[in-house]
Amino acid sequence: MAVNADVFVLKTKMEEFHAHLTGLDGMKSNLLEGNFRLGQIQSFYNGFLKSYVDYQRFYDLDYYDRKIASYRDQISKYNLYYDRQYQQKVISESELAISKKQLLRDSSLFNRGVISHSDFQNARKKYLEQSYAFHGTRSSLVSTQISISEVNQQIIDLELNKENERKELQNLLIQSFDNLKAQINIWEQKYVLTTPIDGKVSFNRFYSSNQNVKTGERVFTILPSDSTKIIARVELGVQGAGKVKIGQRVNIKLDNYPYLEYGMLEGIIRSISKVPEDQKYSLDVDFPNGLMTNYGIELDFAQQIEGQAEIITEDYRLLQRIFNPIRSLIKERL
Repeated sequence: MAVNADVFVLKTKMEEFHAHLTGLDGMKSNLLEGNFRLGQIQSFYNGFLKSYVDYQRFYDLDYYDRKIASYRDQISKYNLYYDRQYQQKVISESELAISKKQLLRDSSLFNRGVISHSDFQNARKKYLEQSYAFHGTRSSLVSTQISISEVNQQIIDLELNKENERKELQNLLIQSFDNLKAQINIWEQKYVLTTPIDGKVSFNRFYSSNQNVKTGERVFTILPSDSTKIIARVELGVQGAGKVKIGQRVNIKLDNYPYLEYGMLEGIIRSISKVPEDQKYSLDVDFPNGLMTNYGIELDFAQQIEGQAEIITEDYRLLQRIFNPIRSLIKERL
């Protein structure tokens, strides 16, 4: 069984945590603090904690960033190695140029019979060796460039994998957060009674702690703090309803307060329903003077006090009020 205080504390912490859900960094949450007793919500809370721990561990381990840093260090060393190879290539290119000139001179001397065939072959061999060394340094440079490109590609793959894993963990965290929040809302709908207005609670009967309440049972009544918002709901039959207009005065006699002793409340029609229901129109009546009667007595507020309403459709003189019923009776007989 859930402890109400624990659920409300958790709800408050979740509202504080919500702003961190869509961030791109790790987060330190106080949702891990406390030993909550949440009843049917507990499994959803545990699921959220697992998602949170997995997401936070992703940042704490820092696997991808450390791997990327290692690759970047490797690229730095490759670049240093490439620079040295390039210097070797420059030297080898100079040696190749020298051996080529030597070969051309020896070739000319050989053709004129100045040097022997073996001397000419030695010059040619040296040129080939220098050429082989030069092309070897060029191949090493290309190989190093390929290695640098491969490591750069590995870095790109790691960055992509990092973002994909981060989004996946974040989506799981958001999903578990929403599930937990939904379960708290369901719990509140089942076990918490709320009111949209401020006021005082008036219980209809005595309740003990942890007492069960049946569905649909009236538990308490809210007495609004602002009495100026009190309105009366009047049911008006369809017969003669056409004479009733917005703005007409209404005298209301309350059953709890005999009007001969306390007087009547004076109201003004604020609205009239467009369509009748069960052969009755619904009228909303405001009280300009609040709960002050025409006798100058301030009545205590209570919810759903019943009474009778008299709508003043026209102001008649006293003689008209006396003779109109007689005139109507004569017309009916004729």
